[in-house]
Amino acid sequence: MAEESYEMNPASSAELNGGPADPEAGTSPVSGVGGRRAGAAKLEPLQIPAVPAVEQEIAAPSLIAARLFKPVTVSFKNLSYSVRNGIFRKGKTRRDILKDISGEFRAGELTAIMGPSGAGKSTLLDILAGFTEGGFTGELLVNKQPRDLKRFRRMSAYIMQDHDLQPHLTVLEAMHFSANLKIGAELSPASKKIRMNEILRAIGLHEAKKTRTGRLSGGQKKRLAIALEIVNNPPVMFFDEPTSGLDSSTSTQCVALLKQLAREGRTIICTIHQPSALLFNMFDHLYAVAEGECIYTGGTGNIVSFLKELDIVCPEHYNPSDYFPLELPIITREHFNRWYSLRAYYIAMTVADIPIQLLCTVTYILITYYMTGQPPEAFRVGLFTLICLMVAWVAQGLGLLVASLFDVKNGAIFGPFFICPFLIFSGFFIHLTDAHPIMHWLFHISFLKYALQGAALAIFGYDRPRMDCDETYCHFVLPKKFLKEVDMLEADFVEAVIALGVIFFVFRVSAFYVMQYRMKNKI
Repeated sequence: MAEESYEMNPASSAELNGGPADPEAGTSPVSGVGGRRAGAAKLEPLQIPAVPAVEQEIAAPSLIAARLFKPVTVSFKNLSYSVRNGIFRKGKTRRDILKDISGEFRAGELTAIMGPSGAGKSTLLDILAGFTEGGFTGELLVNKQPRDLKRFRRMSAYIMQDHDLQPHLTVLEAMHFSANLKIGAELSPASKKIRMNEILRAIGLHEAKKTRTGRLSGGQKKRLAIALEIVNNPPVMFFDEPTSGLDSSTSTQCVALLKQLAREGRTIICTIHQPSALLFNMFDHLYAVAEGECIYTGGTGNIVSFLKELDIVCPEHYNPSDYFPLELPIITREHFNRWYSLRAYYIAMTVADIPIQLLCTVTYILITYYMTGQPPEAFRVGLFTLICLMVAWVAQGLGLLVASLFDVKNGAIFGPFFICPFLIFSGFFIHLTDAHPIMHWLFHISFLKYALQGAALAIFGYDRPRMDCDETYCHFVLPKKFLKEVDMLEADFVEAVIALGVIFFVFRVSAFYVMQYRMKNKI
């Protein structure tokens, strides 16, 4: 498939004003239950209910007027998806989420995928957006050609239900961050600034551009999440429950913004759950699913007549959508939308954390080292600082591994269970020489053993002189006696540092691959 570009397209004025992207866009197939009954129905131009305040606040002639693009049609044929039932019954029983469904979503149309909880609408959206990469059968097409997933991801954006934003950045800083990562050197800084201001004005956030994102309202956060993804002007956009958690007024503003994006020639596809009558009438195209099957696809204005053909009468003044039988954190969103690779993020996070850990460790040493009356020897202070830094980095690596395996609540529960074995076999409670040989390997993988070993040698090793003691009898007045007591008289400081370095590497690499696996499997 040839890669879709964001170049100027000689589109007609009707297309640029939200009309059909091709001559056949005025018709849409209407399917019966399971997609077995199909016909064609002429769709009249959608008349949006009057919402002048919303249109004046949100809509603009164009969000990015200077960059038009080639219209994109997303379609799928005979799409099926199933999952395994339970954990220990692999390959025996499977549950069908999507059952041999087909459909087509065109440029210039605002499409709603609707259905009850568990109907498969979110699964369908994930597959179309490329968020779910495998496990399904059927054809996925872009402009009638087989979809090239890598290229398609570069020309599309996925705004997830949870609008996770960096809470300490201002709106403008978040836009700068997005523009620099998504556009790069394609535009000059001046052009980027113009584009960002255009977008912020169009979505009604220009007055709040110096406000921290953590202080924005729910509707403002949703609009900002959209703004961050349209800086590079993608022709295809997917939205998972864009009105979730918003009040009726803010929901109307949000859908009006999506409508404006579609009017400019984009393909806008979103899942939505029980919209109001006002919101429902703002959509151009409806794709309804129930129990994994398509029960309707076509214009929102044709639903009542379609139901009549099935001898199902929708009561007057009743919302047609109510009459139908109707459900990954900042990194997941930004990584999926190709802001950066996971490897680049992980390396940047690791490097950026070095000065923070250094500052915290030095602060700890300045307080504890001298308050415990240790000798102010540069060599000894240096060794103690090195071992403390290594322990801090290893401990953080373990924390990252636990965080990548569990969510916050489960991590707080299971985290201590990961630490306990390392603590028990650190050599403080049980000495290596006192343990059964079959358990020695547990000592060798405990990072706390090497931490204790390195700290003890830094403080009491390397020929430290006899310690001052005013008492009649001081058992540990000789440092070597203490090292012998803790079974570290023959220990090696370099060995401790190397072992901590290896464990640090193992924890960090393991955390990276666990994160990669969970993001690939949609956390």
